[in-house]
Amino acid sequence: AMRYLTHQFLTKEKVISFDWHVEGNKPSTAQAARLLKNAQIHDKKILLFLPVDDFLTFASFSNLPQVKVLFFDQANAFDVMSADRWMVLNKDFESFKQMVSKWI
Repeated sequence: AMRYLTHQFLTKEKVISFDWHVEGNKPSTAQAARLLKNAQIHDKKILLFLPVDDFLTFASFSNLPQVKVLFFDQANAFDVMSADRWMVLNKDFESFKQMVSKWI
C-alpha cells in the first residue's frame, strides 16, 4: 500500500517542499497559515512530516485544522492516504527521502 501511495503522490506532484522556519523563538500558527495560504494549499488536507525534535514547527502547524503533523517514524497508510498533499521542509528533505525509500 505504501509503495502505491508513494508512487501516486510523486507522479501527481502532490509532494511539496518549502524553505520555512519560525521567525523568532516561539511557535507561530499565523506564520504557518500564511505559508499555506500563499502557496494556495490552505484548503487542502496537508500531511506534514517533521523530525521529532522540531518543536517550533510542530507547534506552529498542529493547531491548523487542515494539517496533520507526523514525525518521520510515525508514517502509516491511513494518514498517508487521507492527505491531499504531503509536505516537508527543505531542511528535512534527506530524512523524507530516507523514510520514503523504506516504502519502495
